[in-house]
Amino acid sequence: MLDNIVLKADNICKTYIDDNNNSINILNGVNLCINKSEIVVVVGSSGSGKSTLLHILGLLDVPSSGSVIIQGLNTVNLSEKQKSILRNVNLGFIYQFHHLLPDLSVLDNVSMPLIIRRNSFIQARYEAKIILDLVGLSDKENRMPYTLSGGERQRVAIARSMVTKPDCVLADEPTGSLDKVNAYKMFDLFTQLRSNFGSSFLIATHDSDLISIADRKLILEHGTLLEY
Repeated sequence: MLDNIVLKADNICKTYIDDNNNSINILNGVNLCINKSEIVVVVGSSGSGKSTLLHILGLLDVPSSGSVIIQGLNTVNLSEKQKSILRNVNLGFIYQFHHLLPDLSVLDNVSMPLIIRRNSFIQARYEAKIILDLVGLSDKENRMPYTLSGGERQRVAIARSMVTKPDCVLADEPTGSLDKVNAYKMFDLFTQLRSNFGSSFLIATHDSDLISIADRKLILEHGTLLEY
């Protein structure tokens, strides 16, 4: 079973110091294992620490104590360059807002993670075309982001997160800016991409409907992660 774990949080704690020099505990000894091809949803109220947890697991923030283990590798002593490589190779990211590069076409936005990996432009665009076809946007590859609908832009963001075929995708309120119709399209995409690539998804959300696609449901309360 250990070989099946793609991402692990080992006793993660996160504490901030406020303007009055008081300690604020955001995460208190969080333990979590994400298995291959698993969809896990984390729910919790605003300010419960969901985004903080995802940022730490995505190596975008550091815990006050504890460690993040990706594919068996403890990341606690890695350099920023090593973390950046791990993010590009092993992880994908989806946010509430798409964060597309406005001056690049849809195709080049999706190609970018592979270009950063130093793949050739030809190969990167070839892989991007495959993913865009999967998310139903092959006819929009030459469009600029501002010409797309909100749902289409979020699908581009999902394609960008999947073009590297990551072990685990971290999604922070991915349907938060979408209407119900487009939100349900996102649900279908997650399950389709999981089937196609074997990637896992860790999704932080307020969306009660999104919970229905999860293999496991967790709740973050008072800095502690519990079964939902």
